[in-house]
Amino acid sequence: MGIDILEELPSLRAGQKGFGHGHDIVGSRQIESDAPAGVYVHISGGGLCDLPGTTGEVTEGTGGVLLNLADRIANANELEYAADDYVQYLEEGVVVVITDQAVNDGDAAFVRFVAGGGEQLGAFRKDADTADAVALPGAFFVGTYSAGLAKVRLR
Repeated sequence: MGIDILEELPSLRAGQKGFGHGHDIVGSRQIESDAPAGVYVHISGGGLCDLPGTTGEVTEGTGGVLLNLADRIANANELEYAADDYVQYLEEGVVVVITDQAVNDGDAAFVRFVAGGGEQLGAFRKDADTADAVALPGAFFVGTYSAGLAKVRLR
């Protein structure tokens, strides 16, 4: 008995990786802030990573997207990670990210480094949102999605 390819695929989950798009490169560090899976973090030195707060923390391209590990459950903060947790992040490959707008296949991936009410630092979008997000070098959306979750290719 085979799998019916017309059956609905499981829903996407922020921080989910894989999808058979080549080799994945994963890093591991301790995070400085509370954060959900599926957002971009930058390397902040001394074995640490954090949510971006400047354009340079995105454009330097030394971070990745926080992964949602199978054994990970939400902390008291309702997020997958609390400050000082050890995290894994995808540096290269395809991963599901949090988006705050609809995106199209091939759109450049921008990362939010300024967040107002209801916005998430490290979330992705397809434009600069005036001056609150900046393009992540070599990153683009893989597929067309509504706001919420989307696949991004990191290079």
